Amino acid sequence: MAATLSIVVPAWNREASLRATLESIATAAADVASRINLIIVDNNSTDRTRAVAEQFCSGAPFYCRVVDCSTPGAAAARNRGFSEVTTPWVMFFDSDDLMSRQLLRQVLATIDSHPGLDIITWDISCQQADGSRRRRRGLRSLSMRHHLIFSNIATQRFAAKSALIEAAGLWNADCPAWNDFELGSRLLLHARRLRHLNIIGATTFLSPNSLTEASFSRCPAKWETSLRAIERTLNDAGLDTTPVNARRAILAGRYRREGNLVEARRLLSQALSPGKAKRRLQLLYHWTARFGRPTAIIANLLFPSGSCKC
Repeated sequence: MAATLSIVVPAWNREASLRATLESIATAAADVASRINLIIVDNNSTDRTRAVAEQFCSGAPFYCRVVDCSTPGAAAARNRGFSEVTTPWVMFFDSDDLMSRQLLRQVLATIDSHPGLDIITWDISCQQADGSRRRRRGLRSLSMRHHLIFSNIATQRFAAKSALIEAAGLWNADCPAWNDFELGSRLLLHARRLRHLNIIGATTFLSPNSLTEASFSRCPAKWETSLRAIERTLNDAGLDTTPVNARRAILAGRYRREGNLVEARRLLSQALSPGKAKRRLQLLYHWTARFGRPTAIIANLLFPSGSCKC
């Protein structure tokens, strides 16, 4: 049977973690190896990342290739990997995370049983620096509002048709962070059918060396660049941008929770400037500043499905 799904793994100086990531993918592919392609992108590593990748590929039970990307950044590396994709479906996976044993088998079974799908999503387990774990939800419907508030389309939480990635315009290399969040907004403009798998498909790790950065106020431009890009996308599509300002209010609350009141006030003022939903945005800001993240109950009360054209 021809390969159905490609997995693109960008890596930059991941000598210490890459082998475990690749072995977790191999374990997940044990029963479906003939249907999997793996593309590892070495993004200018200066350690033994490429050697680790090549050693793994030499004994991999499926098609495996290492390619180079000279342009720095995860988005550029993912686009480089995508240029090698020849399968109808693609998944992107980070080089410091672990894939769950059942993920690939269930994704391929879903592709086979639902041929009209555009996106398949699942949940992940996020391990904090103190060892505690939190379940992060994948998107359960084609809801732009829900994605913009909760960032449900994240790198480890979806597979998509390769044609959908192309139609959306690939990864935005101008976004230094939250580029999966930004891509997700464009995918939702083109997708027609989504199916959610009620499983934990991967484990991610929050640490100083993680691709997921714990501090937000240290470099505000990283996150806010993606928000501006999403806002332009929604404006061009004639959609309400209120959910983008909801996300700004959440991010401002994170700044405040980290003790950066100056940046918090600046971003909250930007979120409130359009003049729509000011009271609700303020409540979302204060809730996040107090508790760290909005719950689904609070977000849905403040921004129910019918409150914006998304």
